[in-house]
Amino acid sequence: MKILTLIKQYLSNINLKVLSIMAEDCRKIATFSIGAGIIGTIIDADNMTYFEAFWAILTGLYFWVLGTVFAYIEDKLRSKGEEK
Repeated sequence: MKILTLIKQYLSNINLKVLSIMAEDCRKIATFSIGAGIIGTIIDADNMTYFEAFWAILTGLYFWVLGTVFAYIEDKLRSKGEEK
């Protein structure tokens, strides 16, 4: 939770709309990367090795988590702003 606190402090000065767009874009990148990794493992005719497909899936999971964290922080900052 300490990491989330540090990220939240750093991102608290960013416009909430920008943070929301960043979260959405990270999740789009994640979807593409995970999809490419899955297709790379299924289709044998492509030039992607299983190792590369594995890393594509891991990269996608990383971006998905990052997008979810951005959305969480944006939601918390928005609710904090409404309380004031």
